[in-house]
Amino acid sequence: MKPDLCYGCKERPPLKEPETAKVNGLLIHIEPFSLLCIDCLKEKLIDEFEQLKKRGKEFVKERDGTIKVDWKIINGLEKESQNFAYDVLLNMNVLSLFGNDHWQILGDGGIILNPRHFQSVLYFKKEQDIIDFATATLNNTLYSWEIQHISKVITKSDIMGQK
Repeated sequence: MKPDLCYGCKERPPLKEPETAKVNGLLIHIEPFSLLCIDCLKEKLIDEFEQLKKRGKEFVKERDGTIKVDWKIINGLEKESQNFAYDVLLNMNVLSLFGNDHWQILGDGGIILNPRHFQSVLYFKKEQDIIDFATATLNNTLYSWEIQHISKVITKSDIMGQK
């Protein structure tokens, strides 16, 4: 097999530029971080969605341009499927890896209660999404928490200067 061919189908070149594709009725931004072509990447996404659908675990739907996430379903998924769900929501611009101009939930003692993807905290891009998440996942907690909008983040490199 030539290294310039997809590791899946071994026929087409791997994805080299970001692409937006309709998968399972959802517009998903796909980054070229694997050695698969766009068709194999779509097939992989479709297979994941189908496996979750068979188990009654459809966690996201889009109607008339509005994305609706079922946070209770995501919260109840095993870790691998939960990571898939977070990947999809990151690629649909529901969540972000960056806090600036996004939303977080802060619990007692300054603990960030946002979902985590591997080692990263995920931030919400829309106020309603974080309210829906908090309502679905934190409604029975005994500790207090609040939702905050992060209006400005100053990074170490901003302070220390680029070196």
